[in-house]
Amino acid sequence: MKFTKLASVLCLASLVSTASATPWAEMETPIYNFQSEMSQFNGNEAAGELLYLHTQYTPGSNFYWNFTLDQAENGEKADSFYLVVNNGPNPKSSTTELAILYGDLENNTLSVFGYDTSNGQTGLSNSFRNTENHIATFEDAFSIVDTQTTRQVQFGIDTVDINSANLSDDWQGVFFDDELGFWFHPVLNSTFSYNEEGVLTGFNRDGVGWYDTNSIATTIITCSDALGGCGGTGPGSEVPEPATVGLLLVGLAGLAARRKKMA
Repeated sequence: MKFTKLASVLCLASLVSTASATPWAEMETPIYNFQSEMSQFNGNEAAGELLYLHTQYTPGSNFYWNFTLDQAENGEKADSFYLVVNNGPNPKSSTTELAILYGDLENNTLSVFGYDTSNGQTGLSNSFRNTENHIATFEDAFSIVDTQTTRQVQFGIDTVDINSANLSDDWQGVFFDDELGFWFHPVLNSTFSYNEEGVLTGFNRDGVGWYDTNSIATTIITCSDALGGCGGTGPGSEVPEPATVGLLLVGLAGLAARRKKMA
Protein backbone atom coordinates (compact mmCIF):
# COMPACT_ATOMS: atom_id res chain seq x y z
CA MET A 1 0.00 0.00 0.00
CA LYS A 2 1.08 3.56 -0.70
CA PHE A 3 1.38 5.75 2.39
CA THR A 4 1.95 9.46 2.77
CA LYS A 5 2.59 10.99 6.18
CA LEU A 6 0.19 13.62 7.52
CA ALA A 7 1.97 16.77 8.71
CA SER A 8 0.05 18.17 11.66
CA VAL A 9 0.54 19.78 15.05
CA LEU A 10 -1.08 19.28 18.40
CA CYS A 11 -2.12 22.03 20.74
CA LEU A 12 -0.05 21.39 23.86
CA ALA A 13 -2.02 20.39 26.89
CA SER A 14 0.76 21.86 29.00
CA LEU A 15 -0.59 25.31 28.15
CA VAL A 16 -3.43 24.59 30.54
CA SER A 17 -2.52 24.44 34.20
CA THR A 18 -3.58 21.24 35.89
CA ALA A 19 -3.91 23.31 39.05
CA SER A 20 -6.84 25.26 37.60
CA ALA A 21 -9.84 25.41 39.87
CA THR A 22 -12.15 24.88 36.87
CA PRO A 23 -13.49 21.30 36.88
CA TRP A 24 -12.34 19.21 33.90
CA ALA A 25 -15.95 18.37 33.05
CA GLU A 26 -16.62 22.07 32.38
CA MET A 27 -13.60 22.25 30.04
CA GLU A 28 -14.61 19.39 27.78
CA THR A 29 -14.81 20.45 24.16
CA PRO A 30 -17.75 19.32 22.03
CA ILE A 31 -16.77 17.65 18.77
CA TYR A 32 -19.42 17.32 16.07
CA ASN A 33 -19.05 13.97 14.38
CA PHE A 34 -20.48 12.14 11.37
CA GLN A 35 -19.39 8.82 9.93
CA SER A 36 -21.09 6.42 7.59
CA GLU A 37 -20.82 4.00 4.76
CA MET A 38 -22.22 5.96 1.88
CA SER A 39 -24.68 3.50 0.35
CA GLN A 40 -27.45 5.61 1.90
CA PHE A 41 -26.61 8.63 -0.27
CA ASN A 42 -27.09 9.30 -3.95
CA GLY A 43 -24.34 10.75 -6.09
CA ASN A 44 -22.42 10.55 -9.32
CA GLU A 45 -19.71 7.89 -9.45
CA ALA A 46 -17.78 9.25 -12.44
CA ALA A 47 -14.65 9.55 -10.27
CA GLY A 48 -15.40 6.46 -8.17
CA GLU A 49 -18.02 5.31 -5.70
CA LEU A 50 -17.83 6.96 -2.30
CA LEU A 51 -17.58 4.02 0.10
CA TYR A 52 -17.01 5.72 3.43
CA LEU A 53 -16.98 9.17 5.01
CA HIS A 54 -15.92 10.36 8.44
CA THR A 55 -15.83 14.04 9.39
CA GLN A 56 -15.45 15.98 12.61
CA TYR A 57 -15.50 19.65 13.57
CA THR A 58 -14.39 21.21 16.82
CA PRO A 59 -15.89 24.74 17.00
CA GLY A 60 -13.29 27.46 16.79
CA SER A 61 -10.56 24.93 16.22
CA ASN A 62 -10.26 22.01 13.82
CA PHE A 63 -11.91 20.33 10.85
CA TYR A 64 -11.26 16.71 9.82
CA TRP A 65 -12.32 14.91 6.63
CA ASN A 66 -11.68 11.24 5.83
CA PHE A 67 -13.09 9.47 2.77
CA THR A 68 -12.65 6.24 0.85
CA LEU A 69 -13.39 6.00 -2.86
CA ASP A 70 -13.55 2.98 -5.08
CA GLN A 71 -11.71 3.24 -8.37
CA ALA A 72 -13.62 4.56 -11.38
CA GLU A 73 -14.92 2.26 -14.09
CA ASN A 74 -11.74 2.79 -16.11
CA GLY A 75 -9.63 1.64 -13.15
CA GLU A 76 -8.28 5.09 -12.29
CA LYS A 77 -8.38 6.60 -8.82
CA ALA A 78 -9.44 10.14 -7.99
CA ASP A 79 -6.46 12.49 -7.85
CA SER A 80 -8.21 15.60 -6.52
CA PHE A 81 -11.43 16.94 -5.06
CA TYR A 82 -13.22 20.12 -4.11
CA LEU A 83 -15.34 20.46 -0.99
CA VAL A 84 -17.68 22.87 0.77
CA VAL A 85 -19.35 22.12 4.12
CA ASN A 86 -21.87 23.89 6.33
CA ASN A 87 -24.41 23.23 9.06
CA GLY A 88 -27.30 21.84 7.04
CA PRO A 89 -28.43 23.47 3.79
CA ASN A 90 -26.93 22.20 0.54
CA PRO A 91 -23.89 24.49 0.20
CA LYS A 92 -24.50 24.90 -3.52
CA SER A 93 -27.14 27.53 -2.70
CA SER A 94 -24.76 29.50 -0.49
CA THR A 95 -23.18 32.67 -1.84
CA THR A 96 -20.64 34.49 0.30
CA GLU A 97 -20.36 32.83 3.70
CA LEU A 98 -18.43 29.59 3.08
CA ALA A 99 -14.93 28.44 2.17
CA ILE A 100 -14.16 25.99 -0.64
CA LEU A 101 -11.30 23.50 -0.28
CA TYR A 102 -9.36 22.27 -3.31
CA GLY A 103 -7.46 19.04 -2.68
CA ASP A 104 -4.51 18.36 -5.00
CA LEU A 105 -3.60 14.80 -4.07
CA GLU A 106 -0.73 14.46 -6.54
CA ASN A 107 1.07 17.51 -5.11
CA ASN A 108 -0.23 16.93 -1.57
CA THR A 109 -1.56 20.48 -1.36
CA LEU A 110 -4.82 21.84 0.00
CA SER A 111 -5.92 25.33 -1.09
CA VAL A 112 -8.67 27.32 0.63
CA PHE A 113 -10.65 30.12 -1.02
CA GLY A 114 -13.88 31.96 -0.39
CA TYR A 115 -16.69 30.10 -2.15
CA ASP A 116 -17.73 32.39 -5.01
CA THR A 117 -20.92 31.67 -6.95
CA SER A 118 -21.03 35.00 -8.76
CA ASN A 119 -20.13 33.35 -12.08
CA GLY A 120 -23.15 31.07 -12.00
CA GLN A 121 -22.75 27.34 -12.54
CA THR A 122 -19.12 27.65 -13.70
CA GLY A 123 -18.28 29.57 -10.55
CA LEU A 124 -19.23 26.64 -8.34
CA SER A 125 -15.88 24.94 -8.93
CA ASN A 126 -13.87 27.92 -10.18
CA SER A 127 -13.86 30.06 -7.04
CA PHE A 128 -10.04 29.98 -7.14
CA ARG A 129 -10.13 32.38 -10.09
CA ASN A 130 -10.82 35.20 -7.65
CA THR A 131 -7.34 35.38 -6.12
CA GLU A 132 -8.49 38.04 -3.65
CA ASN A 133 -10.50 35.29 -1.98
CA HIS A 134 -7.44 33.11 -1.31
CA ILE A 135 -7.26 32.36 2.40
CA ALA A 136 -4.71 29.60 3.02
CA THR A 137 -2.51 26.97 1.40
CA PHE A 138 -1.54 23.80 3.28
CA GLU A 139 1.35 21.66 2.02
CA ASP A 140 1.96 18.02 2.95
CA ALA A 141 -1.73 18.09 3.61
CA PHE A 142 -2.96 14.54 3.11
CA SER A 143 -2.52 11.05 4.41
CA ILE A 144 -3.28 8.66 1.54
CA VAL A 145 -3.63 4.88 1.56
CA ASP A 146 -4.15 2.99 -1.68
CA THR A 147 -5.26 -0.58 -2.09
CA GLN A 148 -5.58 -2.32 -5.42
CA THR A 149 -9.04 -0.86 -5.99
CA THR A 150 -9.60 1.90 -3.41
CA ARG A 151 -8.10 5.16 -2.21
CA GLN A 152 -8.48 6.48 1.32
CA VAL A 153 -7.65 10.13 2.00
CA GLN A 154 -7.71 12.03 5.27
CA PHE A 155 -6.66 15.48 6.41
CA GLY A 156 -7.13 17.76 9.38
CA ILE A 157 -6.78 21.54 9.37
CA ASP A 158 -6.78 24.37 11.88
CA THR A 159 -9.77 26.53 10.93
CA VAL A 160 -8.96 29.60 13.05
CA ASP A 161 -7.52 31.73 10.23
CA ILE A 162 -10.08 30.43 7.73
CA ASN A 163 -13.09 31.19 9.88
CA SER A 164 -11.77 34.61 10.86
CA ALA A 165 -11.06 35.67 7.26
CA ASN A 166 -14.26 37.75 7.19
CA LEU A 167 -14.64 37.84 3.44
CA SER A 168 -18.25 38.97 3.85
CA ASP A 169 -20.67 40.20 6.49
CA ASP A 170 -22.10 36.68 6.90
CA TRP A 171 -18.79 34.82 6.68
CA GLN A 172 -18.62 31.39 8.37
CA GLY A 173 -15.76 29.58 6.59
CA VAL A 174 -15.55 25.84 7.32
CA PHE A 175 -17.94 24.59 9.96
CA PHE A 176 -20.91 22.43 10.90
CA ASP A 177 -22.76 21.61 14.10
CA ASP A 178 -25.73 19.38 14.92
CA GLU A 179 -26.44 19.12 11.19
CA LEU A 180 -24.09 18.74 8.24
CA GLY A 181 -24.45 19.72 4.61
CA PHE A 182 -21.71 19.14 2.07
CA TRP A 183 -20.84 19.57 -1.57
CA PHE A 184 -18.07 17.05 -2.32
CA HIS A 185 -16.71 16.44 -5.83
CA PRO A 186 -13.98 13.83 -6.41
CA VAL A 187 -12.06 14.34 -9.66
CA LEU A 188 -10.09 12.25 -12.16
CA ASN A 189 -7.21 13.40 -14.38
CA SER A 190 -6.75 16.82 -12.82
CA THR A 191 -3.91 19.29 -13.31
CA PHE A 192 -3.14 22.17 -10.95
CA SER A 193 -1.00 25.23 -11.41
CA TYR A 194 0.30 27.65 -8.79
CA ASN A 195 1.98 31.04 -8.92
CA GLU A 196 5.42 31.72 -7.46
CA GLU A 197 3.84 32.41 -4.08
CA GLY A 198 2.20 28.99 -4.08
CA VAL A 199 -1.34 30.26 -4.62
CA LEU A 200 -3.61 28.10 -6.78
CA THR A 201 -4.19 29.72 -10.18
CA GLY A 202 -5.34 26.87 -12.42
CA PHE A 203 -7.41 23.70 -12.03
CA ASN A 204 -8.28 21.58 -15.07
CA ARG A 205 -10.21 18.36 -14.68
CA ASP A 206 -12.43 15.73 -16.19
CA GLY A 207 -14.24 12.72 -14.81
CA VAL A 208 -15.87 14.81 -12.07
CA GLY A 209 -18.14 12.96 -9.65
CA TRP A 210 -20.31 14.50 -6.98
CA TYR A 211 -21.88 13.75 -3.61
CA ASP A 212 -24.10 16.57 -2.40
CA THR A 213 -26.37 16.37 0.60
CA ASN A 214 -28.02 18.43 3.31
CA SER A 215 -29.34 18.28 6.85
CA ILE A 216 -27.52 15.14 7.99
CA ALA A 217 -27.78 14.69 11.75
CA THR A 218 -24.43 14.59 13.54
CA THR A 219 -23.48 13.31 16.97
CA ILE A 220 -21.66 15.22 19.69
CA ILE A 221 -18.56 13.66 21.17
CA THR A 222 -16.88 15.08 24.24
CA CYS A 223 -13.33 14.25 25.19
CA SER A 224 -12.15 14.49 28.78
CA ASP A 225 -8.77 15.72 27.57
CA ALA A 226 -9.92 17.73 24.56
CA LEU A 227 -7.26 20.43 24.84
CA GLY A 228 -4.55 17.81 24.64
CA GLY A 229 -6.06 15.85 21.78
CA CYS A 230 -8.46 12.96 21.85
CA GLY A 231 -5.90 10.20 21.42
CA GLY A 232 -6.96 9.24 17.93
CA THR A 233 -5.18 9.77 14.64
CA GLY A 234 -2.42 12.20 15.48
CA PRO A 235 0.78 13.35 13.80
CA GLY A 236 2.87 10.57 12.37
CA SER A 237 0.32 7.86 13.07
CA GLU A 238 -0.68 5.47 10.35
CA VAL A 239 -4.04 5.91 8.71
CA PRO A 240 -6.58 3.46 10.14
CA GLU A 241 -8.68 1.32 7.86
CA PRO A 242 -12.25 2.67 7.46
CA ALA A 243 -13.71 0.10 9.84
CA THR A 244 -11.30 1.25 12.54
CA VAL A 245 -11.19 4.98 12.06
CA GLY A 246 -14.81 5.32 13.13
CA LEU A 247 -13.79 4.25 16.63
CA LEU A 248 -11.13 6.90 16.96
CA LEU A 249 -11.25 10.60 17.78
CA VAL A 250 -9.15 13.12 15.95
CA GLY A 251 -6.61 15.16 17.88
CA LEU A 252 -6.01 18.85 17.37
CA ALA A 253 -4.64 18.55 13.86
CA GLY A 254 -3.80 21.93 12.39
CA LEU A 255 -1.38 21.31 9.55
CA ALA A 256 2.14 22.57 10.21
CA ALA A 257 2.72 23.47 6.60
CA ARG A 258 3.17 26.93 5.15
CA ARG A 259 -0.03 28.93 5.17
CA LYS A 260 -0.71 32.15 3.30
CA LYS A 261 -3.50 34.55 4.12
CA MET A 262 -4.27 37.44 1.85
CA ALA A 263 -6.12 40.50 3.01
